[in-house]
Amino acid sequence: PGLEQLGDPAWMQTGEAPASASGMPGVGADEYVIAALLAGEEAAFAALIDRYYAAMLRLAMVYVTDRAVAEEVVQDTWVGVLQGLAGQ
Repeated sequence: PGLEQLGDPAWMQTGEAPASASGMPGVGADEYVIAALLAGEEAAFAALIDRYYAAMLRLAMVYVTDRAVAEEVVQDTWVGVLQGLAGQ
C-alpha cells in the first residue's frame, strides 16, 4: 500500500505500522517509516531515532567506553543511514 493508505502519521510515533498496512501490527513498520522518510516526512526520521538510538548507543558503548565518543559514533551512523537512503 502507498503512504496515502496509511492515514494519520501518528503510527510513526509508536514505530508500529497500522494493522491495515501490513496485515499484522508492527510487521514491516520500519519499511513504512523509511518510505515516509523518503517522501520527506521529517517525523519519520525522528521515529527511527527514537526507536533505535538507545540500542545503538549501548552497542557503541561495548566498543567505545567514552560516552561522548559512543554518541559521536551513533551520530555518524545516522548520517550514513541518511546518505544510504538518499543513494549517495
